[in-house]
Amino acid sequence: MSVKRSFGAVGVVLAAAGFCGCVSSGFEPIAVTKDQAVVSSCQNLGDISVPASKTYDDSVKSLMQVASTKKANYLLITSAEPTSPPTDDSLKGVAYRCSAPATSPGGAH
Repeated sequence: MSVKRSFGAVGVVLAAAGFCGCVSSGFEPIAVTKDQAVVSSCQNLGDISVPASKTYDDSVKSLMQVASTKKANYLLITSAEPTSPPTDDSLKGVAYRCSAPATSPGGAH
């Protein structure tokens, strides 16, 4: 009976994670950018790539998962502009660790 309850709780957590549209390493979400300036003062953790999925969004999610294994909190997408379905064989990026997340002037409203 407790096994069934455990799987139910895990299912709720996984469903909630799917709705947020992000991947987190621990409790920290990974921000995605195509702007090199955003990560210019961050620690480069290395180049990463994943095989292209059926959609660009699926490929980005896979790339974020790889970045999370490197303890990244930012992902710079370095591949060309997205197409759906992807025309490239892989999606490429660079994992970064930033000490303070970038904020927009005036904050979020």
